[in-house]
Amino acid sequence: MKKISLNALVALFVILIQSTIISRIDISNLKPDITVILIVFLGFNVGFNHGMILSFLSGYLMDLLSGSPSGFFSLIKTAGFLQSYLIRRKVVTGGSLFFFIVVGLISLLEGIESIILIILLGIDRSIVYQIWENLISYASLNVISAVFLQTIIQRFRKPSLQEGV
Repeated sequence: MKKISLNALVALFVILIQSTIISRIDISNLKPDITVILIVFLGFNVGFNHGMILSFLSGYLMDLLSGSPSGFFSLIKTAGFLQSYLIRRKVVTGGSLFFFIVVGLISLLEGIESIILIILLGIDRSIVYQIWENLISYASLNVISAVFLQTIIQRFRKPSLQEGV
């Protein structure tokens, strides 16, 4: 229960950072999406039920904070968790590089899924070209953000007994 509460608080913190601080960052009309990093992390480190609930709630909170149609981010983030969960279960390789590759892949898939949902829901289609045009840059920015965040986390993380003191 303690681990579930901690993951839920981390997810809430990440979404608040995403919707306040990161939303002000603008690099050539692109904004990093650190929730993708959170979703991939959940896919690699938590169980299926726990991860599905947290990813859905993270997406729902993003729906509420962004003003997008209800369920848009909920569906995208839940699908991203499911994809990263399945990738991690099917591929035995691990490590940081693999994690960064999966962050980039999930970012690309989220962009494609967003385009499909926009077309199906009949939302403003003028944004489709913009998403498509910036898809690779968006995924690259998320991978760079993942590298940056991992560096920060490793700097402040306490070494475990297995790693030595």
